[in-house]
Amino acid sequence: MDDAELNEAKTRKMLIDKALGAAGWGPIVPYSENNPCSHGSVEEYPTSKGPAAYILFHQGKAIACVEGKKVKVAPMNVLQQAKRYARGFPAGPCSHGSFGEFHIPFIYSCV
Repeated sequence: MDDAELNEAKTRKMLIDKALGAAGWGPIVPYSENNPCSHGSVEEYPTSKGPAAYILFHQGKAIACVEGKKVKVAPMNVLQQAKRYARGFPAGPCSHGSFGEFHIPFIYSCV
């Protein structure tokens, strides 16, 4: 299968999950209300703007929002979505605080 034919779910599982794991951000775990500030990567993390594809945590604090889409989606469109989720990340024990209008210091888009 050509990369351009991958849908979002396959792009995330076949490309982005592997890249995050190789970079030391694994294992990737689904969001859980019982453990909202997991170390590593949490997928489908709820924000007031919708679920973020991945939130990366270090020492119990969210440090990055990573939004991944299928290969055919323009990276700038994905980056705008990551910005929305970084704005909508909830204040509280998992947050480092505010960075202007954002509640997570780094955002990334992956396609």
